[in-house]
Amino acid sequence: MAIQTPPHHKPHHGRISNWYKVECEGGLGFYIMGAFLDHRELTGRYTNTSYVLIMDGPLAHGGYEIVTRNSRYELVGPETTKATTTHDTLRAANVARQKEWDPKGRIGLAFRAIELGGEAGEALNVIKKLLREREGIPGSRATKEDLAKELADLVICADLVAMEEGIDLGVAVVTKFNETSEKVGLHTRLA
Repeated sequence: MAIQTPPHHKPHHGRISNWYKVECEGGLGFYIMGAFLDHRELTGRYTNTSYVLIMDGPLAHGGYEIVTRNSRYELVGPETTKATTTHDTLRAANVARQKEWDPKGRIGLAFRAIELGGEAGEALNVIKKLLREREGIPGSRATKEDLAKELADLVICADLVAMEEGIDLGVAVVTKFNETSEKVGLHTRLA
């Protein structure tokens, strides 16, 4: 059964791969996370749809068709294992929070890069304070918990930069880790 789009509905069209359902809080429905393949604004990005109103399938090719408030998408292939890594969970949360934080989409790559640099500076400041304490030098102090918070901010901001450019940071980390191991002749690899 093909989805009938209401006449007043002017949907964006596109396909989404590597997709999975994300249940909304309070059981109020779900949205889809995935890689947008040919959307007029989101191609190459790993992001989410708005709430799904209708889901039809599986279709003959194994995928599904969905309708949201403003869009219609084809979900390519079967549902993937959802949020299997910390990065997948972080990306889903970053996407959702950014829609709340910046609903007009004004924050871009330059802002994200400055934000990342600022968080790196904050982490370095905490490290300076930890070293000061270890060396017995007078001055303000910090704790490992302070450092943990700043390092977490760095990871979050790095994912926001990657999200802005449509980069799957989880895949990029595995690729880069393995390239470095191979380059220096080490056996440890990420799967």
